[in-house]
Amino acid sequence: MNSKRLFGMIGDREIHAYALQCGRMEAEVLDYGAIIRRLSFKGRDIVFGFDDLESYIKTNDYHGAVVGRVANRIKGGRFMLGGREVILDRNDGNNHLHGGIKGLDKAIWRSFGTDKYISLEKSSEDGDQKYPGNVEVTVNYFLQFNRLLCVIEAETDEDTVFGPTLHCYYNLAGVNSGEDILNHKLTLYCDKYNEVDDELIPVGEAAVVAGTPFDFRDGRLIGERIGEDNQQLKYGSGYDHNYHIRKDIESSIEISGMTCYRAATAEYSDMTMDLYTSQPCMQFYSGNFMNKPYKFSGGADQRPRLGFCLEPQFVPNSPNLPNCGRTLLKKNKLFRYMQVLEFR
Repeated sequence: MNSKRLFGMIGDREIHAYALQCGRMEAEVLDYGAIIRRLSFKGRDIVFGFDDLESYIKTNDYHGAVVGRVANRIKGGRFMLGGREVILDRNDGNNHLHGGIKGLDKAIWRSFGTDKYISLEKSSEDGDQKYPGNVEVTVNYFLQFNRLLCVIEAETDEDTVFGPTLHCYYNLAGVNSGEDILNHKLTLYCDKYNEVDDELIPVGEAAVVAGTPFDFRDGRLIGERIGEDNQQLKYGSGYDHNYHIRKDIESSIEISGMTCYRAATAEYSDMTMDLYTSQPCMQFYSGNFMNKPYKFSGGADQRPRLGFCLEPQFVPNSPNLPNCGRTLLKKNKLFRYMQVLEFR
């Protein structure tokens, strides 16, 4: 079994932190929000977290959490499913974001595992955040010598929508280094991205990145063009956009029968992180609103662009695409999501 410690209480429910270790990888995972509180490679902590449960409860920035049922924004907090309108809670202005006010990131999960992996389970009941269907969700984290694997599976007893993501904030210099992420070199293996409106809802067809500040195909510093006079950057106060991952089989990996395509490479100094995923898209967020009053683990104060997010996902607002797009989960069908972080 993995070692665990009491992390806090919610009412009379104990919340625990579980320590994982394998090779040069270490992690600590909470059974609240399926949160990765800490991720370390070669002794350097690279994922932002908090030292107390209260900070996770109060903040709405999804630090290290599995978010959903559906990640990203659903326009107007409503969509059509099987000829009926589903109306969700709106927690982002007029829109629904990352599963609602008390999505998967605010849930208490059942857990078991060893020192190298942990499995977390959640029963999301019909009507949870006003989503239809009883959905059984499992999140598995596995540590390997230089890898973290995240596998999310779900089944429903009636047709619904489902499309979560893992929402970590990374800084390869170290979360207590004092360095921001503007000097990280980022490569995105994506030829297209989604332009957005002033509510960060995608508009029109996917646009090519060529000739725009959103072109990271050949690798560039995150801060190189983030301050340009560009309407899309103004809408997000920086990068907060969905990218379409290029399906290059030569740079893919096969794990448990699933093909995961390389989506991104982040580099800083002597550390490199490759992200592979089975999902078709990925949100790149440059941490533009990391400005809450809660200190990170180790005492670091929040400030904008201290971390960045790479969030494998379906196209934002997919439930409002024909037939709910890729987020449609049919009764008794298995949903599977895989994300691999590989360090060197």
